[in-house]
Amino acid sequence: MIRLSIANRALGLRGSIVLPASKSISNRALLLSQLCVDGPAHLSNLADCEDTRVMREALFGSTGQQVNRSTSRFVDRTQRVDSLTCGLVDPQIINVQGAGTAMRFLTAYFAQCKGANVVLTGIERMKQRPIAPLVDALRQLGADISYQEKEGFPPLVIRGRRLQGESISIDGSLSSQYVSALLMIAPLAGARRLTLTGRIVSRPYIEMTRALMARFGVQTTWEDEHTLLIPSSTYHAKPLAIEGDWSAASYWLAFEALARQQGISYDITLNGLTTPSLQGDSVCAEFFNESTSQQVNKSTSRFADRTQRVDSLTCGLVDPIIVDFTDCPDLVQTMAVAYCLLGKQFVFTGTESLRIKETDRIAALITELGKLGYELHYEDGTLKWDGNRSPQVPHSIATYNDHRMAMAFALAAMTHDSVLIESPEVVSKSYPSFWDDLSRVGFKVEEIKG
Repeated sequence: MIRLSIANRALGLRGSIVLPASKSISNRALLLSQLCVDGPAHLSNLADCEDTRVMREALFGSTGQQVNRSTSRFVDRTQRVDSLTCGLVDPQIINVQGAGTAMRFLTAYFAQCKGANVVLTGIERMKQRPIAPLVDALRQLGADISYQEKEGFPPLVIRGRRLQGESISIDGSLSSQYVSALLMIAPLAGARRLTLTGRIVSRPYIEMTRALMARFGVQTTWEDEHTLLIPSSTYHAKPLAIEGDWSAASYWLAFEALARQQGISYDITLNGLTTPSLQGDSVCAEFFNESTSQQVNKSTSRFADRTQRVDSLTCGLVDPIIVDFTDCPDLVQTMAVAYCLLGKQFVFTGTESLRIKETDRIAALITELGKLGYELHYEDGTLKWDGNRSPQVPHSIATYNDHRMAMAFALAAMTHDSVLIESPEVVSKSYPSFWDDLSRVGFKVEEIKG
Protein backbone atom coordinates (compact mmCIF):
# COMPACT_ATOMS: atom_id res chain seq x y z
CA MET A 1 0.00 0.00 0.00
CA ILE A 2 1.15 3.56 -0.63
CA ARG A 3 0.16 6.95 0.67
CA LEU A 4 0.13 9.55 -2.10
CA SER A 5 0.12 13.29 -1.50
CA ILE A 6 1.49 16.49 -3.00
CA ALA A 7 4.83 17.17 -1.33
CA ASN A 8 4.43 20.96 -1.28
CA ARG A 9 1.24 22.54 -2.62
CA ALA A 10 2.82 25.99 -2.56
CA LEU A 11 5.59 24.84 -4.92
CA GLY A 12 3.19 22.93 -7.14
CA LEU A 13 4.04 20.26 -9.69
CA ARG A 14 6.68 20.59 -12.38
CA GLY A 15 8.99 18.45 -14.43
CA SER A 16 9.37 16.44 -17.62
CA ILE A 17 7.88 12.99 -18.15
CA VAL A 18 8.77 10.38 -20.76
CA LEU A 19 5.51 8.53 -21.27
CA PRO A 20 5.56 4.74 -21.72
CA ALA A 21 5.12 3.34 -25.21
CA SER A 22 1.66 2.20 -26.26
CA LYS A 23 1.08 -1.42 -25.28
CA SER A 24 -1.81 -1.63 -27.75
CA ILE A 25 0.47 -0.80 -30.65
CA SER A 26 3.33 -2.87 -29.22
CA ASN A 27 1.28 -6.06 -28.91
CA ARG A 28 -0.15 -5.78 -32.39
CA ALA A 29 3.26 -5.00 -33.86
CA LEU A 30 4.82 -8.02 -32.12
CA LEU A 31 2.26 -10.41 -33.57
CA LEU A 32 2.38 -8.90 -37.06
CA SER A 33 6.17 -8.93 -36.98
CA GLN A 34 6.05 -12.63 -36.18
CA LEU A 35 3.78 -13.23 -39.19
CA CYS A 36 6.07 -11.47 -41.69
CA VAL A 37 7.44 -13.85 -44.33
CA ASP A 38 10.80 -12.06 -44.22
CA GLY A 39 10.69 -11.00 -40.58
CA PRO A 40 10.63 -10.44 -37.80
CA ALA A 41 10.57 -6.67 -38.21
CA HIS A 42 12.71 -4.24 -36.25
CA LEU A 43 10.51 -2.67 -33.57
CA SER A 44 11.85 0.26 -31.57
CA ASN A 45 10.47 1.77 -28.37
CA LEU A 46 8.46 -1.34 -27.50
CA ALA A 47 6.40 -0.97 -24.35
CA ASP A 48 8.26 -2.15 -21.27
CA CYS A 49 5.28 -3.38 -19.30
CA GLU A 50 3.78 -6.65 -18.12
CA ASP A 51 1.28 -7.02 -20.97
CA THR A 52 3.90 -6.61 -23.67
CA ARG A 53 6.45 -8.75 -21.84
CA VAL A 54 3.94 -11.62 -21.72
CA MET A 55 3.28 -11.25 -25.45
CA ARG A 56 6.97 -11.06 -26.32
CA GLU A 57 7.90 -14.11 -24.26
CA ALA A 58 5.08 -16.19 -25.72
CA LEU A 59 6.22 -15.36 -29.25
CA PHE A 60 9.99 -15.29 -28.79
CA GLY A 61 10.69 -17.05 -25.52
CA SER A 62 11.89 -15.58 -22.24
CA THR A 63 15.39 -15.04 -23.65
CA GLY A 64 14.04 -12.95 -26.49
CA GLN A 65 15.25 -15.34 -29.20
CA GLN A 66 13.62 -14.81 -32.54
CA VAL A 67 11.91 -17.34 -34.74
CA ASN A 68 13.77 -18.88 -37.66
CA ARG A 69 11.26 -18.34 -40.47
CA SER A 70 12.54 -21.16 -42.67
CA THR A 71 11.64 -23.84 -40.15
CA SER A 72 9.10 -22.09 -37.91
CA ARG A 73 11.22 -23.31 -35.01
CA PHE A 74 12.31 -21.30 -32.01
CA VAL A 75 16.08 -20.83 -32.14
CA ASP A 76 18.05 -22.14 -29.17
CA ARG A 77 14.95 -23.18 -27.27
CA THR A 78 14.86 -26.94 -27.81
CA GLN A 79 12.10 -27.77 -25.36
CA ARG A 80 9.82 -25.05 -26.72
CA VAL A 81 10.59 -25.99 -30.31
CA ASP A 82 9.60 -29.60 -29.73
CA SER A 83 6.32 -28.74 -28.03
CA LEU A 84 5.28 -26.39 -30.82
CA THR A 85 6.38 -28.38 -33.86
CA CYS A 86 6.40 -32.04 -32.94
CA GLY A 87 2.99 -32.54 -31.40
CA LEU A 88 4.10 -33.88 -28.02
CA VAL A 89 1.37 -35.25 -25.77
CA ASP A 90 2.23 -32.70 -23.09
CA PRO A 91 1.50 -29.21 -24.44
CA GLN A 92 3.55 -26.11 -23.75
CA ILE A 93 1.81 -24.12 -20.99
CA ILE A 94 1.76 -20.37 -21.60
CA ASN A 95 0.50 -18.24 -18.73
CA VAL A 96 -0.50 -14.75 -19.85
CA GLN A 97 -1.29 -13.70 -16.25
CA GLY A 98 -3.88 -10.91 -16.51
CA ALA A 99 -3.08 -9.80 -20.05
CA GLY A 100 -6.38 -9.91 -21.91
CA THR A 101 -4.92 -8.60 -25.17
CA ALA A 102 -2.27 -11.32 -25.13
CA MET A 103 -4.89 -14.00 -24.45
CA ARG A 104 -7.00 -12.96 -27.45
CA PHE A 105 -4.12 -12.33 -29.87
CA LEU A 106 -2.21 -15.49 -28.94
CA THR A 107 -5.33 -17.61 -29.27
CA ALA A 108 -5.57 -16.60 -32.92
CA TYR A 109 -1.82 -16.81 -33.47
CA PHE A 110 -1.32 -20.34 -32.13
CA ALA A 111 -4.51 -21.58 -33.80
CA GLN A 112 -2.89 -20.91 -37.19
CA CYS A 113 0.65 -21.96 -36.14
CA LYS A 114 0.92 -25.40 -37.74
CA GLY A 115 2.16 -28.00 -35.25
CA ALA A 116 1.63 -25.82 -32.18
CA ASN A 117 0.52 -27.67 -29.05
CA VAL A 118 -0.14 -25.18 -26.26
CA VAL A 119 -2.34 -24.42 -23.29
CA LEU A 120 -3.13 -20.73 -22.87
CA THR A 121 -4.02 -19.86 -19.30
CA GLY A 122 -3.89 -16.94 -16.88
CA ILE A 123 -4.78 -15.71 -13.42
CA GLU A 124 -8.16 -16.53 -11.87
CA ARG A 125 -9.78 -13.37 -13.27
CA MET A 126 -8.63 -14.35 -16.77
CA LYS A 127 -10.47 -17.64 -16.36
CA GLN A 128 -13.65 -15.61 -15.80
CA ARG A 129 -13.30 -13.53 -18.97
CA PRO A 130 -15.25 -14.98 -21.91
CA ILE A 131 -13.44 -16.04 -25.06
CA ALA A 132 -16.04 -18.24 -26.77
CA PRO A 133 -16.90 -15.67 -29.51
CA LEU A 134 -13.28 -15.67 -30.71
CA VAL A 135 -12.93 -19.45 -30.43
CA ASP A 136 -16.16 -19.98 -32.37
CA ALA A 137 -14.99 -17.62 -35.11
CA LEU A 138 -11.64 -19.38 -35.38
CA ARG A 139 -13.42 -22.71 -35.59
CA GLN A 140 -15.16 -21.33 -38.69
CA LEU A 141 -11.68 -21.50 -40.24
CA GLY A 142 -11.01 -25.02 -38.93
CA ALA A 143 -9.18 -24.20 -35.70
CA ASP A 144 -8.61 -27.02 -33.19
CA ILE A 145 -9.32 -25.34 -29.84
CA SER A 146 -10.89 -26.89 -26.76
CA TYR A 147 -11.65 -25.70 -23.24
CA GLN A 148 -9.60 -27.26 -20.47
CA GLU A 149 -11.96 -26.25 -17.66
CA LYS A 150 -15.15 -24.21 -18.04
CA GLU A 151 -16.82 -24.09 -21.45
CA GLY A 152 -16.35 -20.70 -23.08
CA PHE A 153 -13.48 -19.55 -20.87
CA PRO A 154 -9.70 -20.04 -20.57
CA PRO A 155 -7.61 -22.14 -20.18
CA LEU A 156 -7.57 -23.10 -23.86
CA VAL A 157 -5.95 -26.16 -25.40
CA ILE A 158 -4.78 -25.18 -28.89
CA ARG A 159 -3.39 -27.50 -31.53
CA GLY A 160 -2.23 -25.36 -34.38
CA ARG A 161 -3.02 -26.19 -37.96
CA ARG A 162 -3.35 -24.47 -41.29
CA LEU A 163 -6.60 -22.51 -41.26
CA GLN A 164 -8.74 -22.01 -44.33
CA GLY A 165 -11.96 -20.22 -45.07
CA GLU A 166 -13.32 -17.55 -47.39
CA SER A 167 -15.24 -15.60 -44.76
CA ILE A 168 -15.55 -15.12 -41.00
CA SER A 169 -18.20 -13.45 -38.89
CA ILE A 170 -18.19 -12.32 -35.26
CA ASP A 171 -20.28 -10.11 -33.00
CA GLY A 172 -18.58 -6.70 -33.07
CA SER A 173 -20.35 -5.48 -29.93
CA LEU A 174 -18.30 -7.63 -27.54
CA SER A 175 -14.61 -6.77 -27.88
CA SER A 176 -12.45 -5.15 -30.53
CA GLN A 177 -9.66 -7.49 -29.44
CA TYR A 178 -11.61 -10.43 -30.88
CA VAL A 179 -11.92 -8.55 -34.15
CA SER A 180 -8.25 -7.52 -34.24
CA ALA A 181 -7.08 -11.05 -33.46
CA LEU A 182 -9.12 -12.46 -36.35
CA LEU A 183 -8.18 -9.67 -38.70
CA MET A 184 -4.43 -10.11 -38.24
CA ILE A 185 -4.39 -13.84 -38.99
CA ALA A 186 -7.09 -13.72 -41.69
CA PRO A 187 -4.69 -13.26 -44.65
CA LEU A 188 -2.83 -16.44 -43.68
CA ALA A 189 -6.08 -18.40 -43.67
CA GLY A 190 -7.14 -17.10 -47.07
CA ALA A 191 -10.12 -15.30 -45.53
CA ARG A 192 -11.35 -12.56 -47.82
CA ARG A 193 -14.21 -11.13 -45.80
CA LEU A 194 -14.72 -10.40 -42.08
CA THR A 195 -18.27 -9.50 -41.12
CA LEU A 196 -19.01 -7.79 -37.81
CA THR A 197 -22.54 -8.11 -36.51
CA GLY A 198 -24.17 -5.88 -33.92
CA ARG A 199 -22.93 -2.49 -32.76
CA ILE A 200 -19.17 -2.22 -33.22
CA VAL A 201 -17.33 -1.19 -30.05
CA SER A 202 -13.85 0.34 -29.77
CA ARG A 203 -13.68 0.92 -33.51
CA PRO A 204 -10.46 3.01 -33.20
CA TYR A 205 -8.66 -0.13 -32.00
CA ILE A 206 -9.80 -1.94 -35.16
CA GLU A 207 -8.54 1.00 -37.20
CA MET A 208 -5.22 0.79 -35.33
CA THR A 209 -4.96 -2.87 -36.33
CA ARG A 210 -5.76 -2.05 -39.95
CA ALA A 211 -3.15 0.71 -40.03
CA LEU A 212 -0.47 -1.60 -38.64
CA MET A 213 -1.42 -4.36 -41.07
CA ALA A 214 -1.01 -1.84 -43.88
CA ARG A 215 2.39 -0.89 -42.48
CA PHE A 216 3.45 -4.51 -42.95
CA GLY A 217 1.94 -4.83 -46.41
CA VAL A 218 -1.71 -5.91 -46.08
CA GLN A 219 -4.28 -3.26 -47.02
CA THR A 220 -7.83 -3.96 -45.84
CA THR A 221 -10.91 -1.98 -46.91
CA TRP A 222 -14.42 -1.48 -45.57
CA GLU A 223 -16.98 -2.84 -48.04
CA ASP A 224 -19.68 -1.33 -45.87
CA GLU A 225 -20.07 -0.30 -42.23
CA HIS A 226 -19.88 -3.90 -41.01
CA THR A 227 -17.78 -5.78 -43.56
CA LEU A 228 -14.02 -5.75 -44.02
CA LEU A 229 -12.44 -7.00 -47.24
CA ILE A 230 -9.04 -8.67 -46.88
CA PRO A 231 -6.73 -9.07 -49.90
CA SER A 232 -4.69 -12.11 -50.81
CA SER A 233 -1.38 -10.85 -49.51
CA THR A 234 1.50 -11.52 -47.12
CA TYR A 235 3.14 -9.48 -44.39
CA HIS A 236 6.61 -8.04 -45.01
CA ALA A 237 8.94 -6.74 -42.32
CA LYS A 238 9.42 -2.99 -42.01
CA PRO A 239 10.90 -1.05 -39.09
CA LEU A 240 8.40 0.55 -36.76
CA ALA A 241 8.82 3.01 -33.89
CA ILE A 242 6.08 2.65 -31.26
CA GLU A 243 4.18 5.78 -30.21
CA GLY A 244 3.95 7.03 -26.65
CA ASP A 245 0.79 5.95 -24.81
CA TRP A 246 -2.14 8.36 -24.91
CA SER A 247 -3.97 6.32 -22.26
CA ALA A 248 -1.08 7.14 -19.91
CA ALA A 249 -1.27 10.79 -20.96
CA SER A 250 -4.91 10.92 -19.84
CA TYR A 251 -3.90 10.79 -16.17
CA TRP A 252 -1.58 13.76 -16.59
CA LEU A 253 -4.24 15.79 -18.40
CA ALA A 254 -6.59 15.07 -15.51
CA PHE A 255 -3.91 16.09 -12.98
CA GLU A 256 -3.56 19.37 -14.85
CA ALA A 257 -7.29 20.12 -14.87
CA LEU A 258 -7.47 19.43 -11.14
CA ALA A 259 -4.37 21.52 -10.43
CA ARG A 260 -5.91 24.49 -12.21
CA GLN A 261 -9.15 24.15 -10.26
CA GLN A 262 -7.25 23.85 -6.98
CA GLY A 263 -4.97 26.80 -7.76
CA ILE A 264 -1.87 24.59 -7.77
CA SER A 265 1.00 25.56 -10.05
CA TYR A 266 1.43 22.95 -12.80
CA ASP A 267 4.21 22.90 -15.38
CA ILE A 268 4.76 19.36 -16.67
CA THR A 269 5.99 18.42 -20.13
CA LEU A 270 4.82 15.11 -21.62
CA ASN A 271 7.35 13.57 -24.00
CA GLY A 272 6.74 10.85 -26.58
CA LEU A 273 3.23 11.59 -27.84
CA THR A 274 2.36 11.61 -31.55
CA THR A 275 -0.27 13.51 -33.50
CA PRO A 276 -2.09 12.38 -35.44
CA SER A 277 -2.08 9.14 -33.49
CA LEU A 278 -3.08 5.55 -34.21
CA GLN A 279 -4.60 5.48 -30.72
CA GLY A 280 -8.27 6.18 -30.20
CA ASP A 281 -7.50 7.24 -26.63
CA SER A 282 -5.84 10.38 -28.01
CA VAL A 283 -9.38 11.80 -27.80
CA CYS A 284 -8.69 12.25 -24.08
CA ALA A 285 -7.30 15.72 -24.79
CA GLU A 286 -10.73 16.79 -26.02
CA PHE A 287 -12.37 15.74 -22.76
CA PHE A 288 -10.52 18.60 -21.08
CA ASN A 289 -11.23 21.10 -23.82
CA GLU A 290 -14.50 22.03 -25.51
CA SER A 291 -12.44 23.13 -28.52
CA THR A 292 -10.66 20.45 -30.54
CA SER A 293 -8.07 22.87 -31.91
CA GLN A 294 -5.36 22.20 -29.32
CA GLN A 295 -2.59 19.89 -30.47
CA VAL A 296 0.63 18.47 -29.17
CA ASN A 297 3.76 20.33 -30.19
CA LYS A 298 5.60 17.37 -31.68
CA SER A 299 9.00 19.00 -31.32
CA THR A 300 8.70 19.13 -27.55
CA SER A 301 5.61 16.96 -26.98
CA ARG A 302 4.29 19.78 -24.82
CA PHE A 303 0.64 20.77 -24.85
CA ALA A 304 0.12 24.32 -26.05
CA ASP A 305 -2.16 26.87 -24.37
CA ARG A 306 -3.23 24.62 -21.52
CA THR A 307 -5.21 27.45 -19.93
CA GLN A 308 -7.87 27.37 -22.63
CA ARG A 309 -7.97 23.60 -22.62
CA VAL A 310 -8.86 23.15 -18.97
CA ASP A 311 -11.29 26.07 -18.75
CA SER A 312 -14.16 23.90 -19.97
CA LEU A 313 -13.89 21.83 -16.80
CA THR A 314 -13.20 24.59 -14.31
CA CYS A 315 -15.62 27.34 -15.31
CA GLY A 316 -18.57 25.95 -13.36
CA LEU A 317 -20.69 24.24 -15.99
CA VAL A 318 -24.12 23.26 -14.67
CA ASP A 319 -25.36 20.73 -17.22
CA PRO A 320 -23.97 17.19 -16.95
CA ILE A 321 -21.15 16.25 -19.28
CA ILE A 322 -22.42 13.56 -21.66
CA VAL A 323 -19.82 11.28 -23.25
CA ASP A 324 -20.19 8.13 -25.36
CA PHE A 325 -17.24 5.83 -24.52
CA THR A 326 -18.05 3.15 -27.09
CA ASP A 327 -14.82 3.92 -28.94
CA CYS A 328 -12.58 4.51 -25.91
CA PRO A 329 -13.74 2.48 -22.89
CA ASP A 330 -10.28 2.47 -21.27
CA LEU A 331 -10.72 6.17 -20.47
CA VAL A 332 -13.86 5.70 -18.36
CA GLN A 333 -12.09 5.26 -15.02
CA THR A 334 -9.87 8.31 -15.52
CA MET A 335 -12.76 10.50 -16.55
CA ALA A 336 -15.19 9.27 -13.87
CA VAL A 337 -12.72 9.98 -11.07
CA ALA A 338 -11.61 13.29 -12.60
CA TYR A 339 -15.13 14.59 -13.17
CA CYS A 340 -16.22 13.64 -9.65
CA LEU A 341 -13.22 15.40 -8.12
CA LEU A 342 -13.88 18.43 -10.33
CA GLY A 343 -17.51 18.44 -9.20
CA LYS A 344 -18.80 17.94 -12.76
CA GLN A 345 -21.94 15.85 -13.15
CA PHE A 346 -21.72 13.35 -15.97
CA VAL A 347 -23.56 10.74 -18.01
CA PHE A 348 -21.30 8.11 -19.59
CA THR A 349 -22.75 5.76 -22.20
CA GLY A 350 -21.11 2.92 -24.12
CA THR A 351 -19.61 1.39 -20.99
CA GLU A 352 -20.95 -2.17 -21.33
CA SER A 353 -17.57 -3.75 -22.08
CA LEU A 354 -16.11 -2.55 -18.77
CA ARG A 355 -17.84 -5.37 -16.94
CA ILE A 356 -15.54 -7.99 -18.52
CA LYS A 357 -12.22 -6.17 -18.22
CA GLU A 358 -9.44 -6.86 -15.69
CA THR A 359 -12.18 -6.51 -13.11
CA ASP A 360 -15.81 -5.44 -13.29
CA ARG A 361 -14.73 -1.84 -13.68
CA ILE A 362 -18.23 -0.45 -13.26
CA ALA A 363 -18.72 -2.14 -9.88
CA ALA A 364 -15.19 -1.16 -8.84
CA LEU A 365 -15.75 2.51 -9.71
CA ILE A 366 -19.07 2.66 -7.87
CA THR A 367 -17.54 1.07 -4.76
CA GLU A 368 -14.32 3.06 -4.61
CA LEU A 369 -15.78 6.44 -5.54
CA GLY A 370 -18.39 5.70 -2.88
CA LYS A 371 -15.57 5.65 -0.34
CA LEU A 372 -14.78 9.23 -1.39
CA GLY A 373 -18.45 10.16 -0.99
CA TYR A 374 -19.55 10.14 -4.63
CA GLU A 375 -22.77 8.22 -5.32
CA LEU A 376 -22.67 6.80 -8.85
CA HIS A 377 -25.48 4.92 -10.58
CA TYR A 378 -25.38 2.41 -13.42
CA GLU A 379 -28.12 1.02 -15.63
CA ASP A 380 -28.14 -0.50 -19.12
CA GLY A 381 -24.64 0.59 -20.09
CA THR A 382 -24.97 4.11 -18.66
CA LEU A 383 -22.87 5.31 -15.73
CA LYS A 384 -23.86 8.61 -14.18
CA TRP A 385 -23.15 10.95 -11.29
CA ASP A 386 -25.83 13.53 -10.55
CA GLY A 387 -23.83 15.50 -8.00
CA ASN A 388 -25.00 13.62 -4.91
CA ARG A 389 -22.39 13.16 -2.21
CA SER A 390 -22.49 11.30 1.07
CA PRO A 391 -20.04 11.49 3.96
CA GLN A 392 -16.63 10.19 3.00
CA VAL A 393 -15.71 6.80 4.41
CA PRO A 394 -12.05 6.87 5.56
CA HIS A 395 -10.57 3.87 3.83
CA SER A 396 -7.88 2.83 1.40
CA ILE A 397 -8.69 2.49 -2.28
CA ALA A 398 -8.81 -1.10 -3.54
CA THR A 399 -7.36 -1.64 -7.02
CA TYR A 400 -8.80 -5.09 -7.91
CA ASN A 401 -5.63 -6.16 -9.73
CA ASP A 402 -6.47 -3.43 -12.26
CA HIS A 403 -3.78 -0.96 -13.29
CA ARG A 404 -6.29 1.68 -14.36
CA MET A 405 -8.00 1.69 -10.96
CA ALA A 406 -4.69 2.50 -9.27
CA MET A 407 -3.74 5.29 -11.67
CA ALA A 408 -7.21 6.84 -11.89
CA PHE A 409 -7.57 7.08 -8.11
CA ALA A 410 -4.14 8.65 -7.78
CA LEU A 411 -6.01 11.77 -8.94
CA ALA A 412 -7.64 11.97 -5.51
CA ALA A 413 -4.33 13.25 -4.11
CA MET A 414 -5.11 16.55 -5.84
CA THR A 415 -8.21 17.22 -3.73
CA HIS A 416 -7.35 15.33 -0.54
CA ASP A 417 -4.43 15.74 1.83
CA SER A 418 -3.46 12.19 0.91
CA VAL A 419 -4.91 9.00 -0.52
CA LEU A 420 -4.10 5.39 0.38
CA ILE A 421 -3.88 3.03 -2.59
CA GLU A 422 -3.70 -0.73 -2.21
CA SER A 423 -1.52 -3.01 -4.37
CA PRO A 424 0.20 -0.14 -6.19
CA GLU A 425 2.36 -2.61 -8.12
CA VAL A 426 -0.56 -3.32 -10.48
CA VAL A 427 0.53 -0.35 -12.61
CA SER A 428 3.25 -2.63 -14.03
CA LYS A 429 0.63 -3.91 -16.48
CA SER A 430 0.91 -0.75 -18.60
CA TYR A 431 2.90 2.02 -16.84
CA PRO A 432 5.59 0.58 -14.54
CA SER A 433 7.21 3.96 -13.83
CA PHE A 434 3.96 5.71 -12.84
CA TRP A 435 4.75 6.17 -9.15
CA ASP A 436 8.36 7.15 -9.90
CA ASP A 437 7.12 9.75 -12.38
CA LEU A 438 4.72 11.17 -9.79
CA SER A 439 7.55 11.41 -7.28
CA ARG A 440 9.75 13.11 -9.88
CA VAL A 441 7.33 16.01 -10.45
CA GLY A 442 6.41 16.83 -6.86
CA PHE A 443 4.25 14.11 -5.34
CA LYS A 444 5.19 12.32 -2.13
CA VAL A 445 4.89 8.55 -2.50
CA GLU A 446 5.21 6.68 0.81
CA GLU A 447 5.13 2.91 1.20
CA ILE A 448 2.87 1.81 4.05
CA LYS A 449 3.73 -1.51 5.67
CA GLY A 450 1.17 -4.00 6.89
